[in-house]
Amino acid sequence: MVTNADLLALEGKPGNFTAKLNIRPRYIDADACTACGLCTQYCPKHHVDPYNEGLAITRPIHIDYAQAVPATYYIDPSSCMYLQHDTCQICVPVCQSHAINFNQKPEARDLKIGAVILSPGFGKIAPETLEKFGYGSHPDIVTAFEYERMTTASGPFLGEIKCFSDGRHPKSMAFIQCVGSRDIGCDNGY
Repeated sequence: MVTNADLLALEGKPGNFTAKLNIRPRYIDADACTACGLCTQYCPKHHVDPYNEGLAITRPIHIDYAQAVPATYYIDPSSCMYLQHDTCQICVPVCQSHAINFNQKPEARDLKIGAVILSPGFGKIAPETLEKFGYGSHPDIVTAFEYERMTTASGPFLGEIKCFSDGRHPKSMAFIQCVGSRDIGCDNGY
């Protein structure tokens, strides 16, 4: 399994493909990391958690969720004080397994594979498209992604549904489904 990677090119034919990958550095040795979490407790910087749709705060050193594979932390270079400003490194002496390695570089790798599964996934809808439904103007109007992260047991609210406006449990809810899907107004006419 290769994680934290970008597919750059795919060449070949069925049964004999070559995938050209760019493997981004984790800045943590996945084989040495024991996922104890001590490094994240000492990290002084806060980081808005993109995995939880910005509904939680984490640290630049984090693991997206408890069941992540591999079960190892990584350092987000966009908010790490050392990688951004060449300061800090509090995490290095704290890590008892000596897994933190700021010298990691991106790695190009060619991978021989026999088959390809194309799974393009999903896309997010521009906030402007959601404005006509009150998204952005009222804190209790959320997207399906935000709702999913809210209701997940390992998410920022530990599975509890709460109103962002005052923290109470809602008495009733309404769902507007397929916003942006098959919508000519946001170039999704299919």
